[in-house]
Amino acid sequence: MKWLLKYLFMVLIIVVMGSCAREEAPKPKPIPEKPHSYTIMFYACGGGLDDCAEGLMDVVRIIPDIPENIKIVGQIKWNKGYKSQVSNGRGGVSRFKYNHRSNMVDYSEYAGPEFRIDEAENLAEFIEWARETAPAEEYIMVFFGHGNGYHPSFDGVTRGTLRDNMYTAYLGVDAIRQAFEMVDAKFVLTEFVSCYMNTLEYITELEPYTDYYYGSNHALPATNAEIYLLVNGLMLNYEQEDAVLMAGEYALKEYGDMVYPYIDDYSYDISITRSSSIAALNGEIRNFVDIVVQLYDEEAEIGAEAMRQKYNFTTKDIDEALGGSYYFNERKTSSAEEWYRCTYTHDIVSIVNMVAERTNHPQLMLCAREVKLAAQEAQVCQSLCHSDEVYYGLALVNGEEWAELGFDDANYEALTFDKATGWSRLLRRNNATYNR
Repeated sequence: MKWLLKYLFMVLIIVVMGSCAREEAPKPKPIPEKPHSYTIMFYACGGGLDDCAEGLMDVVRIIPDIPENIKIVGQIKWNKGYKSQVSNGRGGVSRFKYNHRSNMVDYSEYAGPEFRIDEAENLAEFIEWARETAPAEEYIMVFFGHGNGYHPSFDGVTRGTLRDNMYTAYLGVDAIRQAFEMVDAKFVLTEFVSCYMNTLEYITELEPYTDYYYGSNHALPATNAEIYLLVNGLMLNYEQEDAVLMAGEYALKEYGDMVYPYIDDYSYDISITRSSSIAALNGEIRNFVDIVVQLYDEEAEIGAEAMRQKYNFTTKDIDEALGGSYYFNERKTSSAEEWYRCTYTHDIVSIVNMVAERTNHPQLMLCAREVKLAAQEAQVCQSLCHSDEVYYGLALVNGEEWAELGFDDANYEALTFDKATGWSRLLRRNNATYNR
């Protein structure tokens, strides 16, 4: 499966490069006397996607006359063995800035292979450098690299994005939050060009630091067009009050139009979330958790037979409903399809709906309605491929997996999401069987 995604990635690079060359880039609008200024910060770790990371900036050069109020700066940690004009193959770190006068990307060597992508201090220092190098009124943060969301990864109990193959390390949500807090960061848009990053664990943790959150629940085909599309979107909309949001919406739609026609039987999605709406969604999830936990605890006290007589269901029905909820792997044909990573990520609206329908419990039926409404309110826009309806991923494991996969060691209960919803209480009681 890994070779197939890599092949798709290479095909998309060719397609994107060709379409970028053929399509006329948007002509910049007349710059107002005091134009609003924007800086795109690009923070990447190649991890085998180095050619795509470098290509993201090469494609930007196709756009003529990018106005000086749109700035682009970034940092890439190269994978060991990747050689190009800007990477020596030793796995070091480069920083760059887009040069408006030359329409070139000016690279400079910043650090050696010992640089740790998973350390909060390094991300914080990059943000400070970016703000000093390219000050602006509004900032966009783009993370690029392999992502695993918030769940056990295929190579350990690490959770996160921007996989560094040199250290088998990821940049985790705790490190991102700490870095943002260190430098008092505030972004209009935080975009993850990574797989499986549209999780409630991440969105809730980063809510105080970003107005909007851009991510995918499924695997996300890599192209080299994402920065190009953001810049185009800003050039088309920068006079608007919500220019960054409109640029994000433009990029999301154009990405779908560019990529999805080449997808056969895989499911993909991208969403933009209004961060301020996540608290209401988490409140509805807590109501669901409270009821389900009470039902588990009640059956432990009175027994399954008495439970069935009282409610016409037992917690085994709840377990089976949880086990049948929508699972984010990339095949649309089977949620049990095995592949090289096991994500343990399910859709919250599907989870609540499945439990409500299986139990026909009046309060849970109400929860299903309210959770879906809150999820719809949080989603500003979405692009879907071979998926009828998806909302937000979150970790779903049973009590045995909780222990085996190191959720205690990962301090899941310290997450802002878990404090808001008590989700870990359900995970510890869940006895569902999963065929992942």
